[in-house]
Amino acid sequence: MSAITKITSARFWTYINGTWSKITVKQGQQLHWSRHAPHEEGWESEAFTWVISGETLYRSLDTESQDCDGYHSDVLRSSCHIPRGLKGRSAIKFGPHRQLTSIESMITQFIRVPSWIKIHHDQYDQRAEAAGY
Repeated sequence: MSAITKITSARFWTYINGTWSKITVKQGQQLHWSRHAPHEEGWESEAFTWVISGETLYRSLDTESQDCDGYHSDVLRSSCHIPRGLKGRSAIKFGPHRQLTSIESMITQFIRVPSWIKIHHDQYDQRAEAAGY
């Protein structure tokens, strides 16, 4: 009988801050990245959080912005199952997590990109709410 191997980390690539970045999340760690920047009509911010729980990698993405149309926010929670065959390795099952450009499609053949499953999505748009949408 083989011993059960605990998942210790997940290493993957994600498109963040305008470039591909390699991320490593360790079991018990909550990894957080954020940015806030002004632009010609106001400001924008985004924040990512990744955490492993059991055999699942969770990602939280929160974005906010303010421009001439008002305030906008977006909340996305998603997960990616870490396959049994990769327990104990710092890798997860990968596939495109969004529609990719042709160059990105070629890149993702050679890098590991999580295949995220949406758990929750919520958004607020001040202008749309004022218009009755």
